[in-house]
Amino acid sequence: MTPSPSLPSLPLPFKVALACGLGGFIGSLVALEIAGPWWWLGMLAGAATAYLAYEFRRALAAIPPAWKSARGWQPDRAYWKCFFPMFFYAAGVGLNWVILFGVLYLLPVGPDQANPNSTADILFVSISGSVLAIMFGLTAANDETPRATRLAKEGKHEEAAQILQSHRRRFIFWNPLAVLFWQIPRRIVVVLELTAIGIVLALKRTAIGIVRFPGFLLRAGKVLARFCWFLFREIHSDVRLLCAADAAWGTLAGFFSGNALIGFLVGGAVGLLNFLLVSVWWLKLVPARQR
Repeated sequence: MTPSPSLPSLPLPFKVALACGLGGFIGSLVALEIAGPWWWLGMLAGAATAYLAYEFRRALAAIPPAWKSARGWQPDRAYWKCFFPMFFYAAGVGLNWVILFGVLYLLPVGPDQANPNSTADILFVSISGSVLAIMFGLTAANDETPRATRLAKEGKHEEAAQILQSHRRRFIFWNPLAVLFWQIPRRIVVVLELTAIGIVLALKRTAIGIVRFPGFLLRAGKVLARFCWFLFREIHSDVRLLCAADAAWGTLAGFFSGNALIGFLVGGAVGLLNFLLVSVWWLKLVPARQR
């Protein structure tokens, strides 16, 4: 495997030491931050950091082809031009109301100091409402973007624009300011009817999003797994594996010493010694031309 042009001024052993030290440092920070029974996740983070940090430019260059291979189908520009506005308008309806209620809750007196859970409650409601609004937006955009894109490619631009305009009108109509200061005073009966229709539509879209969400996670997991496999296949080497293992030792030292700098020094030192003594001179995993 031809050496990468990254870090041309550093000999190969020092590239290894730097990657291992960086992995030990990052892993120690993660382990110290998490602490508790999950501290060992820092070792995984450190190992992954070192694995990617060695010949980083090569790893970076391998990301686009790996992502393209993992995705297979690539949305074109016309698709995204339809998708993003639809998602913005559809999700924005719910997000506007979440923001409004959050501001109204905090403005008058702030969080209820007598109830320590009040801030947590409003955060939970706000986050839940935001997630549901985003799921509604994703469902609406995912359902109607292909049709709008197809119409635009067929030259039926007016019909495609009408689909987008319908989302834009709903976004404007259901804006909290429009509802409170224009729609209600103007036509309260019509607003109530449309509110009922809107609630039914929102519940339907949200329910569809909830039902589809596990499938979306499964598809996303498959894409991520394929991406990791293609990336691994493109950049893997014995030296990267060595860096990952030695960074894990650095993380271990940094965590038990309580100092991420110790993790950096130990990771770098172990990586350098391991590379020179074990990989080069003993096991001869690295060809002489790369020493």
